[in-house]
Amino acid sequence: MIWRKFSLTALLMVSGYPLCTVAVESHDAPQKPVLEPVLEPLLAGEFYLQQGDYRRAAALYLAAAQQSSDPAVAQRATGAALASNQIEPIQAALARWQQLAPNAPEMLDARASVALRAGDDAAVFAVLRDRLAAGEDGWRRAVQILSGSVSPDRVTQLIDRLLDANALPDDLTAWLAFAGLSERLGRTALSNRVVDGLIDRFPDAPRAWLLKAGRLREQGDADGARRAANRVLAAAGADAGLRMAVAGELSRLGDPAAAADALAHGEQDLRSVRARAGFLSAADANDALAQLYREAKAMARGDSDGEWLLLLGQLAEALERHDEALDWYRAVASGASRDQAQVRVAVVLNAAGDFTAAMVQLGTVQADAQVDGEVRRDSFLLEADLRRGHAGVAQEIAALGRGLAIFEDDPELLYARALAYERADRIADSEADFRRILELDPDSVAALNALGYTLVDRTERLQEGLALIERAYDKAPDNAAVVDSLGWALYRLGRVAEALPHLQRAAELSPDAEVLAHLAQALWRDEQRDAARTALERARAIDPQHRAVLGADGWINP
Repeated sequence: MIWRKFSLTALLMVSGYPLCTVAVESHDAPQKPVLEPVLEPLLAGEFYLQQGDYRRAAALYLAAAQQSSDPAVAQRATGAALASNQIEPIQAALARWQQLAPNAPEMLDARASVALRAGDDAAVFAVLRDRLAAGEDGWRRAVQILSGSVSPDRVTQLIDRLLDANALPDDLTAWLAFAGLSERLGRTALSNRVVDGLIDRFPDAPRAWLLKAGRLREQGDADGARRAANRVLAAAGADAGLRMAVAGELSRLGDPAAAADALAHGEQDLRSVRARAGFLSAADANDALAQLYREAKAMARGDSDGEWLLLLGQLAEALERHDEALDWYRAVASGASRDQAQVRVAVVLNAAGDFTAAMVQLGTVQADAQVDGEVRRDSFLLEADLRRGHAGVAQEIAALGRGLAIFEDDPELLYARALAYERADRIADSEADFRRILELDPDSVAALNALGYTLVDRTERLQEGLALIERAYDKAPDNAAVVDSLGWALYRLGRVAEALPHLQRAAELSPDAEVLAHLAQALWRDEQRDAARTALERARAIDPQHRAVLGADGWINP
């Protein structure tokens, strides 16, 4: 076989072993008797490992490890055995590695991982306690061991045991790491316990209180979360990263103006000004945005950096100062910022009333093969959106078709065209595009939900639509659009009592016009007339021209 022609040195370089893996007494000594027993299984094992044939690789590496006195070979054998998921090779390779390097940290970690797989929690716990007592390198290894488990329940139990034994070190970063791991496990009780322990251990640590703020917000205690966030802000001082984190938490609490104010103190740079601009725009705080624009112009005076110019253009655009925005955008000379600026020029031209010039600008971007591919793709999405508002859905579909002629099977373009087909009552074409997305990505939550909703809302294929929506819901149970679709599907099937909790939850997650109109209709069917009228009025206040709102006359005044 061709792999016999490799040298052992080359193999060791590829595999990451030290070059001294197989040593000889002197340069004059005959090497073949020393090398040959190890060389062949090493080379063959590496070959099969690269091919993904882990069973053969594990057997060959184990053979090499049994003949070699180098721990690195045993380590490699253990890794191959773990990849093969065969308990006997795993135990044999690990035993050989332990024999050759009984105190190697990597070996101890592997032993814990094997014990975790085998369900030997007592052995895992013993290793974890040793690691946690071994300083920063040790606790980081403990987190890695736990992060590699496929059993969240068992990891949760182990962390609880470590907390019971007071085994976590007196190290803020270690506690933060365990808090992050608990969060990823999705175990609320454990996460609360770690965060509470973190605050008890480090009562003055701002990052501990930042975690507390997030936890309180998730539990619905907005006032408590705000108090915790303000406590962090008071201690943040000049720590720009901490201020940014607090601003994000305040924004998630629904107060973008407070988030912008949190960033307004201390030294300013492009990142902080950009974030403040986003928060102030979300808060519709035009006076504060105008002040920020003046600050930004002063900070960027004489600066030709494209990112600054792009940001100034965005600020001017948000303030509807169209001529100034165009000047800033057109001044961006190169790089990714230039590509984005050229697209924004089209947006500003359209906002200023020059639709024709906007289309010419987008055509220029689309024809330039040097433009970043994602930006170029997005220019077709923008064109479709603008054409829908100016010339109708047929022009929108045509623009997306031109984009797909260049970016074949692009999921964003396919998704946008599917929605456009639905608006044009071309349901079969809409379904075809959604199904093409699902051929490319069977787990696409957006496509599963959109196709399911289309079938439920626009056809009589209700059970088929519900099945698609349920698949999306399994993957994204907190997505407002998916929750609304599930409720609407159940309503259309006549299962009103089951539908209402989902529609009410969707309205809490995202109270937009369509969701509220669905909720109103279900409430009306359930004889909750006053609540239905209230939900419908809220929907009308948000978007009186939405199709679901306009359709209310069909059920409220039959």
